[in-house]
Amino acid sequence: MVSKRVGQPRIARVSVTLDCPRKCPGCCNTYASIMKQARPVRVEEVAGYDQVIVTGGEPMLRLERTLELVNKFWEQNPGAKIYLYTAGFDPGDWASGYLVQVVDGVQYSIHAGASYHDVAMFARVQDFLRTRTWRAYTHRLFVDKAVARRIPIIPSVWSRIVVGPWMSEQELLAKCPDGAAPGEKLLILGEREGDGTN
Repeated sequence: MVSKRVGQPRIARVSVTLDCPRKCPGCCNTYASIMKQARPVRVEEVAGYDQVIVTGGEPMLRLERTLELVNKFWEQNPGAKIYLYTAGFDPGDWASGYLVQVVDGVQYSIHAGASYHDVAMFARVQDFLRTRTWRAYTHRLFVDKAVARRIPIIPSVWSRIVVGPWMSEQELLAKCPDGAAPGEKLLILGEREGDGTN
């Protein structure tokens, strides 16, 4: 069980995979000083949190596993908010659409080097999120200021929109000396037999 400081939510930032096809410059997963502070855990250890942030790499690369893990996080963290951090998914795929509807919100990132395909996919994702209004979602958008393509943003879909640079390793450490925001624990789940997801 996780201890809690008075007035501060307990937050688990859980990397469900380190795989990602993008290889973005400035990806925090390439920052050795950050990653050495991440704690390898089994799924059973992700319990007692107020928020669980499902991230990667790209969690949508392991869609079935991510769905299974989200369900386990709900069971182990009753009443917690669960958020998905992603840089892309196909809203036409039933499993992707289902996953996005069962979490409390999506943090969507458009990275430097975004292709026309990435922008078109973002437009589909944004339209999908716009039509899902039967519960209160908190969707956030980050656009790397180095993106050279025009990004059509519908502000009403997003509770927060940030256009800016990625933080360097030094900037991130100056802001978050432990490698994570205050109250957050950076956790990495195993992807092999015995990690609790088989």
